[in-house]
Amino acid sequence: MGAFVIVFFLSNLTQYVNAEKVAASGKKRTQKLYRRHSGRPGGMKVETFNQLQQRIPKRIIEHAVRGMLPKGRFAEIMEWSDQPSVKVAVTIDASVVLKLVMERLME
Repeated sequence: MGAFVIVFFLSNLTQYVNAEKVAASGKKRTQKLYRRHSGRPGGMKVETFNQLQQRIPKRIIEHAVRGMLPKGRFAEIMEWSDQPSVKVAVTIDASVVLKLVMERLME
């Protein structure tokens, strides 16, 4: 279970997720693979959940959310909008949450 804070606004729901504390059950830490390709021949890069969490913990959450979005043009609109509904932070403490909420309220 990851630590998270939910902040409600009038128009939508914003959720700040602490990506460093995301947990995986079973053998997912070693068996779950994340793949990306550089576009060059032989450019397939593969890394496990553990490796990716140590390198870029934010990308695990982004990958999971992207997989939950509808496929097609609507996903592109939601994913690349100016106001995404999920903001991923690497570490969250009370001062960081307060700063993020204040930024959102000032918009």
